[in-house]
Amino acid sequence: MQAANNAFALNSFNELAVMETISVKPKLEGICSDSSRLVGFNLGPSGEILFLEALNALDREIVQAGWATFFKSKPEASQSYLLSAYSFEGEKIHSINIHEEPFNITEVQPTQDGYLLVCPRCYRHSSSDIEKNGRVYDASGHLVREIVLGDGIEQVFVSKDHNVWVSYFDEGIFGNYGWDSPLGRAGLVEWSLDGIKHYEFEPSDGLEYMADCYSLNIDLNEDIWCYYYTEFPIVRIKDRAIADYWESPVQGASRFSVSFPYVLFVGGYADKGLFQLVMLHQDRKANIIRKFHLEDKQGAIIDPEQIAVRGENMAVFSGGRVYVSKLSEFIRNGS
Repeated sequence: MQAANNAFALNSFNELAVMETISVKPKLEGICSDSSRLVGFNLGPSGEILFLEALNALDREIVQAGWATFFKSKPEASQSYLLSAYSFEGEKIHSINIHEEPFNITEVQPTQDGYLLVCPRCYRHSSSDIEKNGRVYDASGHLVREIVLGDGIEQVFVSKDHNVWVSYFDEGIFGNYGWDSPLGRAGLVEWSLDGIKHYEFEPSDGLEYMADCYSLNIDLNEDIWCYYYTEFPIVRIKDRAIADYWESPVQGASRFSVSFPYVLFVGGYADKGLFQLVMLHQDRKANIIRKFHLEDKQGAIIDPEQIAVRGENMAVFSGGRVYVSKLSEFIRNGS
């Protein structure tokens, strides 16, 4: 990788952080030539890169005249998907076809003997008529179980002990789609693969309740990390209890990778392609130690279309190319 200094920015400790561009090469090219059909892009616990491509015409939006656009939980006609898995080094592992799936899927995670596919929206028509938006498939692409995970889902991770960690955005916390008491009202919930709730987030002293969980991650120790609106603390959860938290100098990021004591944020309100490396300190403070953009081999700044994280691993999809990195690659000697 080559870095070039472009500008300067002040970090939270009023130290000069150099704005850089870092040249990277794609690990995979020619993936999903029509990027609009790449509906799911995730990382698994072994670093495997998961692609979920819709094979039929997309039917995912409800447009209300003069007001807003909402995501449809179900298309008018069932969808078929191609699920492909590659190693973090770029070698294809396998692919399976999912046929006649009634939900619009956006999240995919490997399970012990197959995959969990998740639709982010879930209508509650009545107490006895709730959409089962968690879809458990075997390794051959056959549906084996349906579970309710609630509405307004932002991210999904299946842990190594086969539990499902789900984060929720604001509508999943405050209620919509028929939910007066949403299943995701805590902002972060752990479920079993049978749809049984094991844990829900409750802030400790010094933290606020979640209004929107912007990003979630699981590290190598299977600790859970979250980052949420409104104050954007960085929170580490261990054994279903808050172990520690830090005041974040970064607001509005969409994803982060983590390798304690470092967190690498990507995105923000003004610049979705901005990377900011943050160091965590014992006094619950944190500071930005590096800021950069990624550039491709032609020297153009990479505009992330989709981002997947797991622990320190991060994969960025842009223009049919996949760029992968580990957080440790961006730590300078002496940082």
